[in-house]
Amino acid sequence: MSIEVICTPYGAAATERLGEQIAALKNGDPLAPVTVVVPTNIAGLAVRRALGGKGRGIAAVDFLKLFDLAERLGAPNIDPIRLNQFNGALQAEKMMPSDLR
Repeated sequence: MSIEVICTPYGAAATERLGEQIAALKNGDPLAPVTVVVPTNIAGLAVRRALGGKGRGIAAVDFLKLFDLAERLGAPNIDPIRLNQFNGALQAEKMMPSDLR
């Protein structure tokens, strides 16, 4: 597994470049898995729709936030009880008024 960071201008140029990279990583196999890290779920949805609208294959492409990727990679080594406690603490913090954080 390798990680490559590519900088592009924002907008259509970035979407086009991402589509090219996904196609290159799939190497002719439309069902080859590819993971794309996105800042938010909304960004992932927007990119998925943009790529799908251009006729680019996005089967087996996961669009994940960094936290979700870390959770998937670390899941086999995490105690489920501790993970539930951690997720509960995160949810409680999100509901707390900002002046109390």
